[in-house]
Amino acid sequence: MANELNLRLSPGQTGLTIVARLRAPGGAQQGTDISCPENGTVAGFYSGNMPAAPANVYTVDFFDTVNSRLVGVGEMHWNGTEELTIEDAVDDIASASAAILAAIAALDDLS
Repeated sequence: MANELNLRLSPGQTGLTIVARLRAPGGAQQGTDISCPENGTVAGFYSGNMPAAPANVYTVDFFDTVNSRLVGVGEMHWNGTEELTIEDAVDDIASASAAILAAIAALDDLS
C-alpha cells in the first residue's frame, strides 16, 4: 500500500516540508521520520507511506520541519500490512457473532 498517512492543511499552507512520526502506545516513536511530500494536484495535501510496523494503534504526529512545529495529529489502526477500516471491524464483529451463535446452537444440541 502507499500514501496511508495523509494530512490536509489549508490550501495556503503549501510548499511545506512535512514529516510524520509514528508513536506507539505509551508515546515512544516507532521507527524514523516519514517524509510526506505535498500532493502535486491538491495544494495543502500531504501524504506519506506507512512503514513496516507491527499491528497496533499508532498516533501519527505531523511536523513542519522548517518551522519546527506540530501541524496535525491523527491515528492509524494498522494490522501489520494495511490500515484497518470500519468495514474491517464490522466484518470481524459479524464473523465473531456467527461463531458465538454456532457455539450456542451446539451447546443447545447437547442438552
